[in-house]
Amino acid sequence: MFKLINNTFFSRKLDFRVRLFNILAVIGIFVSLASTAASFILGEPAGIALIYACFALLSAWLLWYSAKSGKYQLCYFITIVVIFMIGFPVFFFMTGAYFGTLPYFFIFAIVFTVFMLEGATALIVAAVELLVYAGICLYAYGRYVFDEFYMSGSLVVIDTIFSFTIVSAALGLCIFLHFRLYNRQQRELETAWEESKRLSEVKNVFLANMSHEIRTPINVMLGMTEMVLRDSSDETIRDYAGKIQNSGSMLLVLVSNLLDVSKIESGKLEMSEDRYRVSELIKELYEVGAESSRKKGLSFSVQVDDDLPSELWGDLLRLKQVAANFLSNATKYTDSGSVVLKFSRKETSNSGVIMLCISVADTGIGIRDENLPLLFDAFTRVELPAGRYIEGTGLGLAIAKDLTELIHGQIGVESEYGSGSEFWVEIPQTVVDERPTEDWRTSRDHAGDGMEESFTAPDARILIVDDNADNRQTIGILLKRTLLRVDMAGSGAECLEAVARSDYDVILMDYMMPDMDGLETLRRLREGNAGFRTPVIALTANAVAGVEDKLIAEGFASFITKPVQTRILEDALAAHLPAGLVTQHVISRESWVPPELKETLARDLAVFGVSLAEGLRNASGDLSLLARMADVFAQGCGESITELREAFPGAGGTDRLGSLDTGRADFEKLRHAAHSLKSRAGFVGAESLQNTAQTVEQLCADLGADDPGSGAAGDNARAVELAIPLLLLLMERAAKGLKAFAAHVHAVEPRER
Repeated sequence: MFKLINNTFFSRKLDFRVRLFNILAVIGIFVSLASTAASFILGEPAGIALIYACFALLSAWLLWYSAKSGKYQLCYFITIVVIFMIGFPVFFFMTGAYFGTLPYFFIFAIVFTVFMLEGATALIVAAVELLVYAGICLYAYGRYVFDEFYMSGSLVVIDTIFSFTIVSAALGLCIFLHFRLYNRQQRELETAWEESKRLSEVKNVFLANMSHEIRTPINVMLGMTEMVLRDSSDETIRDYAGKIQNSGSMLLVLVSNLLDVSKIESGKLEMSEDRYRVSELIKELYEVGAESSRKKGLSFSVQVDDDLPSELWGDLLRLKQVAANFLSNATKYTDSGSVVLKFSRKETSNSGVIMLCISVADTGIGIRDENLPLLFDAFTRVELPAGRYIEGTGLGLAIAKDLTELIHGQIGVESEYGSGSEFWVEIPQTVVDERPTEDWRTSRDHAGDGMEESFTAPDARILIVDDNADNRQTIGILLKRTLLRVDMAGSGAECLEAVARSDYDVILMDYMMPDMDGLETLRRLREGNAGFRTPVIALTANAVAGVEDKLIAEGFASFITKPVQTRILEDALAAHLPAGLVTQHVISRESWVPPELKETLARDLAVFGVSLAEGLRNASGDLSLLARMADVFAQGCGESITELREAFPGAGGTDRLGSLDTGRADFEKLRHAAHSLKSRAGFVGAESLQNTAQTVEQLCADLGADDPGSGAAGDNARAVELAIPLLLLLMERAAKGLKAFAAHVHAVEPRER
């Protein structure tokens, strides 16, 4: 019976307020029954006991009826009106008015009202009750005297004690059970919150895995398209490939929408700002909008203000993502007419910062006024005309809004139902080059038409700091065409000495060096040179998430990953060199290399574990430059073997596995040697060697963190011992192939360059 009552009236499935009402009703039943019994004991008139009994029956009926019908609000008001506002005043006069003990129960009535009703209703009804109770007390004044009361003084005392005791007990029990219910529900909410967070993590993992699986084939597609652009000389094919690449890049952005939702929700979305050419942004968005509009037979045009700067600093990826969502939305909901992409600027109070304004206007179906507030809600689509179906998840505009807020911009829409809409966004961007942007129709995609941006700065002086001579020499070769005056330092100490002797406009510094790393060197430069303001650019092969933010926070001007690509290196230097020393210009790439020569060289290098495509990517497509880099690598292999032998005694050749002496190995020195070899191998495209060197570097790093006497340390040491011969074999093989490659290129390249 107890379980039945508990499940019927106090189940957790019931609303919190319903359970509280049931508790008060049960307490009311027991209070009424107790008062009935007390009235007989105290010798009160039978009518009083009968009224108490009626209260008990009415409370029991309300408890049963509310549970059966679910009309709890009705039962609340019946209780308040019938019992509290009618029954209590009648009973008040039957029990001696204010000489009796019923006023104690007035308190119980007020508490019940406040518990059961909500907001203003509770306050108004409670106020009415107070007025009723105060009114009957005033009315009774003078009409009742104590001598006429039917109970003796001793019985009045007993009745008073009984009444305030039972009312206090009832209220105390109500409050106790109320907090008990509240605490239990709070624990349930906390449990549900933890479960929701766990499920959210599961969702994030699923979205991340799904996104990875989808993006992998897209990345392959883009990679193959890049090879077509790099190797093909047919302009028609290059045009097709360029459109595929631009559309594929935007497809990759759109596929990321789903993953971005979960990243935005968890606060893990990463922003990446860099300099970019406005003409490139316009051209890429034009390709996307023109293609989607063409498929639907729409007119597509671009409007660009003349005063738009040529170069800005901001998150280009997020800008394209927001604008692409606008374009996608416009073509989806437009069956005829036009789509217009607009670019303009607004001035701000911050010097050097403008608001980049991008808008997309269409002549589509438009949006009703009542639907405008819903546009930017995730997974929400406005009502469409009957029979009209539009594909999509409803995420695009929601993500656009979240991204805009993350980069401190503003987003909005203006629409007239039946006539079209215009979505707009305003994003703060830092001006890098105030000169007006070039005409995007005639601007060249320098990565795809044999042309490339570069600069010369013959009066500028830079310092390259790297513990590996080959790395220093390779970077020097990459910068040869800039005519920069380049000095080199092989350690942090040499860097300090060089800066003490000369003034430099920029310092390129390897972040990971033995004895004194890049961070310590930068700290000493600042401490030892009052007013030190030279930009220091970090070079590192550890391109993991968070490294750039860490380096910038430590005081580096910017960050470049190894292997260094010529375009990225030159862009970083041009951004930090004094503007008066830099002359920008466009150069032509090598046109003397026939496609069949590249095919032959690629096939020959692959035998030695070297990727010609990867090497050319790092050399900006310059075959002669890559040949000189290959010469440097081949010549430095002897030094690398010496470093390995010093760090790992016995590592003198690929046939000496048994002579390796693990006990005398200097794993920290070996780690630096492997790190340096990894970078140099990456420069020339020796991918197998690069990966193996990275593995050795990681094993040595793990050894430094392991307990020397642990089993893990022994396993890692043995793994290093087994990896060294393979590392030497791959290095000798790569050096042999690259040496032959360089000789072949030098034999056929033009003498005058």
